[in-house]
Amino acid sequence: MHFLGVNIFSAGKVVDKRNWLRAQQRVTERNAARYYGLIKQHGSQKQVKTFDWIIGQHNGQL
Repeated sequence: MHFLGVNIFSAGKVVDKRNWLRAQQRVTERNAARYYGLIKQHGSQKQVKTFDWIIGQHNGQL
């Protein structure tokens, strides 16, 4: 089932590809917390870990 950018399965939920790519490409210092909240609330564990890494890599650049 798809709902507001999240694919929902019986075993869990995952942020859909479009929103996942947008979060990765558009993250800035001003909106990092908003994207992190979206990923943490609705993403899979793998997406959360990957986004943590992305934020850490860009920490000096954000």
